[in-house]
Amino acid sequence: MKKILFFFVFVNLLMSCSSDNEEELNLPPSSFELMVSQITDVSAELNWGVSEDPEGKTVVYSVSLNGEMIAKNLNENSLSLTELVGSTEYKVVVVATDDHNNSIEIEKLFTTSITNLAPESFEVFIDNITNKTAKVSWKESLDPNGDAVTYDVYLNGNMIATDLDVLSYLLEGLESTTSYTVKIVSKDAELATEVEKMFETTGNPPADFNIEIDNISESGALVNWDDAVDPDGDNVFYDIYVNGEEVATGWTNSIYGLTSLSSNTEYIVKIVARDTNGATTINTVTFRTASVDSSFVVLSADVYKDQYVGYIVVLKLTDSFAVSSVTIDNTTFDDFFAAAPDVLNFGITEEQYNEFSASAENKGSLKYSSGGKELNYEFTYNVK
Repeated sequence: MKKILFFFVFVNLLMSCSSDNEEELNLPPSSFELMVSQITDVSAELNWGVSEDPEGKTVVYSVSLNGEMIAKNLNENSLSLTELVGSTEYKVVVVATDDHNNSIEIEKLFTTSITNLAPESFEVFIDNITNKTAKVSWKESLDPNGDAVTYDVYLNGNMIATDLDVLSYLLEGLESTTSYTVKIVSKDAELATEVEKMFETTGNPPADFNIEIDNISESGALVNWDDAVDPDGDNVFYDIYVNGEEVATGWTNSIYGLTSLSSNTEYIVKIVARDTNGATTINTVTFRTASVDSSFVVLSADVYKDQYVGYIVVLKLTDSFAVSSVTIDNTTFDDFFAAAPDVLNFGITEEQYNEFSASAENKGSLKYSSGGKELNYEFTYNVK
């Protein structure tokens, strides 16, 4: 009986040792390759090879992203990653586990691409509107990613210009008194931003007209012009400018008298004919007022540096004693020396000499007395 009991105990010990050896010999699944592909700013694709279990057990997979479990008990060998953040580094870990919880993990680092943003919004302007044309311009549309930006122009839904690298475009061939919608599209290689602006062309402008100057005296003149007839039948008003200064606006007659002018002086008269829709036609004329004393003449005017007396102005004229002041490029001099009845000179500073030398027009004028009146005389000077 003791022998039989001993036999059973021995057999149980052998079976127990055999079971322990099986447990110790169970190996983890084999290593495998992990790949990250199709990386964008918001997504990526994971693929990995098959992990074989040495004992032929079933292997499942789990996936963690930056330490957070995002999938487990997977039987397939791929996973799509979504809702990622652009320009961000990620650590992905894939763990292969068998039935005995033996496992092996493979990790991979990758960085998402930079998020491509559309060019920034911008302002659009419409100006210089006529009955046939208009100028569209816009502020620069900056790209957040620093990509190159070009522009497309649409008019009433039709593309009329593409891939522009400038900030303005002239719209031509328009119809009068017509509403238009212009759209500017700023675009990089992938994305675009659109801005629209509406405008209306003017009516047809008033007809062209001629200007005449009559009754010219030393202090006045009479300006008259043809009626600028509007082809659309709109009322026409006139704005009058003399040497760039507006002297009348909304004028309805075709004649205007100029007074308080200076003698022997050149004047430019501009007349703007405009209708009630804002369409305009412009014409100009130039004339010179009469001189009270036609015998007074400036023969020459020289600005130069004299080796003995420095920087001076010398005028040769018919009557130096009649002169009360001399103006050169908006600088007036009234302290000068009449060297002779027909010669007048005065000193200037080096700074004034340089200023007069750099002048583009070399214009001067003087005031002189004749017949009890103070008159004005314009001349051109030379720099030597």
